[in-house]
Amino acid sequence: GLVNNKYNESKAKYSLIVLLMAKAAAGKNQMKGEREVDGIYPSQRSLAEITEIIHMAQMIHTGVVNLAEPITSEDDKELQLGNKMAVLIGDFLLAKASTGLAKLDNTQVVQLMSEAISELMEGEFLHSTVHDVIKVECKDYVNLWKQRTFLRKGSLLSKSCQSVLKLVNHDQELQMIANNFGRYLAYTQQLSLELKALQLDDTGSQVNNTSLTAFLALQNCKDTSALLTSNTEFYKHQKETLDEVKDIYETFKWKLLDYLKHFQDGDAKSALEKIVMTNVNEVEMFDLQAMK
Repeated sequence: GLVNNKYNESKAKYSLIVLLMAKAAAGKNQMKGEREVDGIYPSQRSLAEITEIIHMAQMIHTGVVNLAEPITSEDDKELQLGNKMAVLIGDFLLAKASTGLAKLDNTQVVQLMSEAISELMEGEFLHSTVHDVIKVECKDYVNLWKQRTFLRKGSLLSKSCQSVLKLVNHDQELQMIANNFGRYLAYTQQLSLELKALQLDDTGSQVNNTSLTAFLALQNCKDTSALLTSNTEFYKHQKETLDEVKDIYETFKWKLLDYLKHFQDGDAKSALEKIVMTNVNEVEMFDLQAMK
């Protein structure tokens, strides 16, 4: 049912990031019929709330526990009840978000956010086991990880950042910069969570088969069957990819900081830079040598 997974916690609230993006781009365009407060229009605040509602709905839906049939024990019956509650609450929140989107009275924003919801659902179906990953016979596992992370995490954040600028008619170029910022911030947040989980799991008993380190281990190992038969062996190969992962993370960091150069200096831009660097500092604090 409503399961709390500490590895799925977001590094920063999506609504906060969307509001900061709106304020960082403030002052260039004006919206008729609305009065801005501290550089943010009411419709932009509403969109930030909607983004957080959708994100919350996704987290509740992913808390549903797979139960084996038939369900006979009392514990399983309680979990089954929790599953039903999770589905109902998640669906209610999505309905609430859809109503809020309609009230924005902007068909382009509605289309973008609808695509984000659709991609969230698609991402959950693709977030499967390592066996399914191998069946794809992918040659670029980093790109595969990015595709899956975008669907599950990046789509909502990137399209919310784009939409919050579209609401006040910012030019398309700045909208796409905001979109890319949201995408790569989602990558860094997910990668930070994966590395933290890997560091805490010093026995290899809870190997995440769909993390970037797992995908790189598959890409670098000639005999993937050996990895699948032993969590310990898989864990060992994942740790050997840490230097490569850190280089990828550095690439993400510089992309994010480069995107922020297009926004005006101020408290909002500084806050976004701090969010980026907080993720970076957490990765750099990992004792990579000790984990090897």
